[in-house]
Amino acid sequence: MSCYKAVYPEFQIISESDDKTYIDNLKIMTAQNLYDSKTGDTVKLTDKLSKQLNITEPPIHWWASEKWDGIRALWDGEKIISRGSGVGKPKVYTYVPEWFKMTLPPGVALDGEIWIGRGMFQKTSRLSTLKPGKSYTEKQINDIWVGTEDPPVIFKVFDIPSESAPFEQRMRLLQTIVRDRKDCWDKLNYPGKQVYPLQFTEQVKENLTNNGAQMIGALIVIPAAFKVFNKLSRQPRSMANKALKMSGLPVRV
Repeated sequence: MSCYKAVYPEFQIISESDDKTYIDNLKIMTAQNLYDSKTGDTVKLTDKLSKQLNITEPPIHWWASEKWDGIRALWDGEKIISRGSGVGKPKVYTYVPEWFKMTLPPGVALDGEIWIGRGMFQKTSRLSTLKPGKSYTEKQINDIWVGTEDPPVIFKVFDIPSESAPFEQRMRLLQTIVRDRKDCWDKLNYPGKQVYPLQFTEQVKENLTNNGAQMIGALIVIPAAFKVFNKLSRQPRSMANKALKMSGLPVRV
């Protein structure tokens, strides 16, 4: 009897089309850019919830993590699912190597990004459709996931959507999960494996903590003391925002 069980969403509406499986009722909150791509200014929040809460721009004390150049994905406790798009539905990965799946926690949902490396978005995006057959053998697909030629596939996780605990508690639990699953990885006997594929999105830490940001779990919190005002224009500015720009990293807020 398998110990893997889908827990997010708890009740799934599943459909199939052209040998692909979809989770029709999976809704994933997507990231928002921190800066306007044209002006470089901090974005204005115009979504429905932000309007209801009267929040017009990303405030101090929000949490942030790096937006990797990967594909948003969710492990529902049993399978890996792409987040879908505005015109498409979240699709279950057609094939995931068993050794990769064994590193993921059964019955616990993880939200994150499937990632190979910078500038490898196209190679990463095709992973969800690869399956053993005429085009690829099982060994060839395994070699892609393990990183025989390109860097290995990594699942960079940043939340546990199946948990309702406060964010800081979820981050501590996430640390424990990643550490404990490392024991499973160490016991796997798969030829060629080199890099533990379950990681936190922690790179922001090295780029920002020297500028005063504080790292907690996988994300950062910007100290309120960083908020300063330009008396001439009366427009709020943030040294934290400056630190984010200096880091050169795309950031989700």
